[in-house]
Formats: sequence, structure tokens, C-alpha cells
Amino acid sequence: MYVLSLFLWIYIFLTGAPASAVRAGLMIQLSLLGELAGRPGSAINSVSLAAVLLLLRSPFWFWDVGWRLSVLAALMISVILERIDPKGWKMWLGISPLIWLTTFPQASWTFGSVPLVGVLINIVAPSFFAFALSFASVLALLRLTEIPGIVFLSNSLLYVLEGTFTLWETLADAAARWIPWQLPWGPFTAYFCAGVFLMLLCRALFVPWRNVAVLTPLGALAAFVLFA
Repeated sequence: MYVLSLFLWIYIFLTGAPASAVRAGLMIQLSLLGELAGRPGSAINSVSLAAVLLLLRSPFWFWDVGWRLSVLAALMISVILERIDPKGWKMWLGISPLIWLTTFPQASWTFGSVPLVGVLINIVAPSFFAFALSFASVLALLRLTEIPGIVFLSNSLLYVLEGTFTLWETLADAAARWIPWQLPWGPFTAYFCAGVFLMLLCRALFVPWRNVAVLTPLGALAAFVLFA
């Protein structure tokens, strides 16, 4: 656990320690500490506590759009993990639309509208970039060894990865041209998305349906009034 924690924070600080990366690092660190203490981990609790600790450290991060979007996305992923088998097909089909739905009010308010093609692209994007960026980081470290054979191999594979990223950009642009529609911000869509998110969050926390029926519309209304 100590070795994992060390490498985790080294990697985060090498990336410049952006707010979203520190949030993810705190979440993972809290889970590791929970395992060390012999307590069952909860992804929802880890994300929530990490977000609160970051706001205590720097309250102005709340106004960072990227930070808010990353917390919302992480919370939705945690909600899905609480209710759906992560190895099942429902997880991979449902995660992209639900994250899109959760982040839509914030993203559309900030940028004016959100492309619908993002729902399809994000089915593949998380897995692709999780592997490709991690692989690129390992190759970059091997490149620093200055061992001729390893340097040649890492350089060759990095060129392949660069081509893969270029291909991804081309395919994503093509998909955006095939599905050009944008969904603009609107009070009813924002309220609906907030309500769905709160309903799923309550159910992941095993709140009874009768309480969910009250908390969801009131909580969505409160969020709408406070943030819109």
C-alpha cells in the first residue's frame, strides 16, 4: 500500500497536480487507507470526502468548471459501481449516457450546448485513453533510461501511439460531422438531468423510494436555484 501511494502521488505531481488529478488521487488514497484499516470501501464516500477536503484546502476550486465536471463524473461512476456489476455489459453501455446526462447541465451552461455525438464517442474513449496514456507514460520513462535497445523500442512504440492518437482525432471529427446535432442548455433539461442524478444517487445509498420521491424534485429544484 505504501509503495502504491508513493507512485500515485509522484505521478500526480509529475502531471502538475491539477485539481481533477488531486481529487482522483485523494479518492484512491482514501480507499487504500480504508483497506488498511479493515473497513469496507465506498466509492461514493471516497469521492465526496476527497471533494470536501479539496474545497477545504482551496475553496476557489469549486468555481473551476473542470473540477466540478470531474467530481460529477466520478460521483456518477461511483453510483453505477454501487448498483451494477462492473464486469457486466450493462456497465459499459450505461456509463457513457449517464455521465453525459449528469454533466450536461454544467457543460451546456458553460459552453452553450453539448454535442450529442459525445454519448457515442465516450463509450470507447475512457478505455482507449486509460490504456493509451498509461502506456505512453511507461514508454516515456523507458525513454529516459538511455539504454540503446530500450530507447529504440520505446521511440518506435511512441511513434505508433502518436499515429493512434491522430487516427482517434480523425475518427472523432468524422463522427461529429455525421452526427452534428447539439443540445443547448435549457431549464427543463437541466432540471430533469439534475433530478435523474439525485434519484440514482439516493438509490445507490439505499434511500427508500418514498423518500426518493420527495428528495429528488426538491433537491433538483435547490440545485437549479443555487447554480442556474
